[in-house]
Amino acid sequence: MPNLEALKDFAAAAIDARRNWLVEVTESALRHPETGFREVKTSRLVHESLAELGIPHENGIALTGIKGYLKG
Repeated sequence: MPNLEALKDFAAAAIDARRNWLVEVTESALRHPETGFREVKTSRLVHESLAELGIPHENGIALTGIKGYLKG
């Protein structure tokens, strides 16, 4: 099992590799603010982003909620 520093390095490298994509997704959500329980566009964006990353998830929870599942 990798030590804590190796895990941090792995996480930092994964974030760096997706930097542009992460900034694009974040800026998209910020450009289209939505009020509570009406985050339809944001919910769709998160759903599509999780699907693109291959992260299993369920959406439509309490209207616009999303729950992702990660093993670790």
